[in-house]
Amino acid sequence: MAKGHAGGLSRRECESRGTLMGLLERYPDEESCERRLLEERHPGGFVCPVCGNRTCSKVHGHAHKWQCTKCSHQFSVTAGTMMEGTHLELRKWFVAIWLMSGQKAGVSACALQRQIGCSYKTAGRVLARIRCAMAGSECLQRPCC
Repeated sequence: MAKGHAGGLSRRECESRGTLMGLLERYPDEESCERRLLEERHPGGFVCPVCGNRTCSKVHGHAHKWQCTKCSHQFSVTAGTMMEGTHLELRKWFVAIWLMSGQKAGVSACALQRQIGCSYKTAGRVLARIRCAMAGSECLQRPCC
């Protein structure tokens, strides 16, 4: 994904915003969020880097894992994004990104904690990663965020 990109939501989606209800209707579950990340990662459609196959399927029982239907090469749709390595549901990430993109002063960790139903520590880490991504920073590559 391009530097400065806010994860699964395109810049156009963040700028046009719409309503929170509209966002929740577009992404009603984890699978719809995963499909959005898959589309973002492979804008021309999935192509396996190993065999060149153009179809993939979800690996059942593993969060965010997909695999090539021909050679079984596995990949995570969150790899290389601010969501990599976290256990927070993608839908909560999408809401957090939506909230951050609409507030000039941002959102506090306490407010995000209440809005998405997570711990204060998780909210703080989510906000730090979103801020890094929005600034186009390389800090997403460091383990501190």
